[in-house]
Amino acid sequence: KHTGYVETLTAAYADCYNTLVQKLLEQSGMPEGTEEALAQLRNGRELFVNSATPEVAVREAVHNFNIAHHFRGIFGHPISKVDNLSRSQHITHVDHSYMLFVGDSEGDRKAAEEFGCDFVGVANEWNKWEKGKVAFPLVISIAELPALLR
Repeated sequence: KHTGYVETLTAAYADCYNTLVQKLLEQSGMPEGTEEALAQLRNGRELFVNSATPEVAVREAVHNFNIAHHFRGIFGHPISKVDNLSRSQHITHVDHSYMLFVGDSEGDRKAAEEFGCDFVGVANEWNKWEKGKVAFPLVISIAELPALLR
């Protein structure tokens, strides 16, 4: 009897949360060099976004940053990161051993491991990853990726 009410409240809270996140992203902006790095990375490669954030919100953020044209696909929740990697593979027809997942969380690293592709970590304040203390390549910014992948 109350199912419709709960669904309506959940949708309203989700919409409110998304609005807040989009505003925070807008205020924080993209790290310097991101646009140029994406342009370089896209040369000869197909790029995808793979996020645990709801897909509608991820698409909105990527479009708001005006970088959607760099990506072949923008994927998010409720589909898992491993399944999103499979979606990317299905589109590109590239063997998983030639795929690279760049992420900033232990969940990202685990998804890459489970899927069987390489992983590059992006260090930040909350994951506390440090070069020499993790078993995977590490960058501080996406802007460092083109040089790492040469």
